[in-house]
Amino acid sequence: MRILIRYGKRNEYLHQKVSTLKMKYPHIDISIDHESEYNNLENVDLLVTNSIISKAEIDSSNILKYLIIPFTGVNQLPLDELDQKGIKVINSHINSRYVAEKAIALALALLGKIVELDNNLRIGNWKHSTWTSIYEMKCGIIGMGEIGKKIINHLIPFECQINTLERYKNKLQSNFNYYESIKDVCLNSDIVFVSLPLTNETKNIINGDILYSMKDKYIINVGRGDVIEEEALYNALKNNILKGAGLDVWYQYPQSGSVTYPSKFPFHEFKNIVISPHCGGGASRCRSEEIDGVMEKIEAFIQGEEINNVINTTKKY
Repeated sequence: MRILIRYGKRNEYLHQKVSTLKMKYPHIDISIDHESEYNNLENVDLLVTNSIISKAEIDSSNILKYLIIPFTGVNQLPLDELDQKGIKVINSHINSRYVAEKAIALALALLGKIVELDNNLRIGNWKHSTWTSIYEMKCGIIGMGEIGKKIINHLIPFECQINTLERYKNKLQSNFNYYESIKDVCLNSDIVFVSLPLTNETKNIINGDILYSMKDKYIINVGRGDVIEEEALYNALKNNILKGAGLDVWYQYPQSGSVTYPSKFPFHEFKNIVISPHCGGGASRCRSEEIDGVMEKIEAFIQGEEINNVINTTKKY
């Protein structure tokens, strides 16, 4: 049995955990690769990677059974090709609590005008205007995976009214307000938190029709950028339809460390927005917790046990 772990940067905690695993299972070939952008996956039974897997790698695999990624989003993976090869994809929801915390932080920074007031006072300007409290707000939640549920947990102490979709009712079993459509949730909320995965069904699901109806409302996105229509979001902010937005997920990402704005539209010029470079899962202790979760999954595989968090490749989440 061969297990390959591919991490882009050396991580001492990972090496410690793998060393312990090797001592426990000396008959298993477990290796770490920090160097190769391409791996021949012939005779690899299980691959752990925090980077994109190529079609060439998939083609080279002959006995690969599982692909484990230490985070939640899978839209960057060639799921159709993996499915055709019968390779099961396993993700992790360990960072969900940190992404939910980031969503709340974005909301509080946006409504509290934290960035604006900070920038003003740094140049000696004490001018300020009334900020908005999140207490007793009507909060819409679009996306009810682990992140969405944890966002609700953070909002309850603020005595917020929770609005969400009817299809989540059985999952929540709580006395919230349920609506049939995303537009209805948005229309009946003061602030909307989005934590949807990106699939064929969710791309641009929050479109211009919805955004242009959200007069004087706020939106926070910690799911994926493309679930909200890019140009419509820009125009809704530019024309002061939306009162503000907090965004940790985007439409353009840097390649090889290049300077890259997060969108083809100049969102960064707006004052009614708080922007963050897709770091919701980047809390200081998140990496070690992700590695612990990966080690548990590897050990379950070695022992022939069921591994949790298998992705539905048809639904793509």
